Amino acid sequence: MGLFRKKQKDNPTALEMKSLAEKAVEHGKRFNYDFDYKRESIEELEEVLDKYEPATKKIYATDEEIWELSLIFGAYLGEVLLRTGLKHAGFVWVDENGIPILKKNEQTKVSPISKVFKRLKNGKEDNIKPFFDIGICIAQQESKFKIK
Repeated sequence: MGLFRKKQKDNPTALEMKSLAEKAVEHGKRFNYDFDYKRESIEELEEVLDKYEPATKKIYATDEEIWELSLIFGAYLGEVLLRTGLKHAGFVWVDENGIPILKKNEQTKVSPISKVFKRLKNGKEDNIKPFFDIGICIAQQESKFKIK
């Protein structure tokens, strides 16, 4: 083993999700929200989704158009989950069958983008806050530590 290690290749899915999450931050500013990647911003994200949801129904947005919004806001949701515990628990962004998900192993994975898609399609009944809370519980269980 030498002093220098070969630098690990960056995860292209993770890089893409970080970029999309930054777009969500910009969208948040349009509604006077400061998405700061902290757990408190999930309530604000829900409020923004609440503003977009009627528009997606009113203009008869296609599933593809809703998916595009879901990528942006789901990436942000995923990044907040990573920063508040899932990364420490071993989760990373991966592409699984064309859908970016957060995955630790074959049995332990979550799909924040799919959740946001359901939220935009179904409305408040698919609120993202319980999804986020479950993600934090998974992080605690998987990492065996308490998250603040």
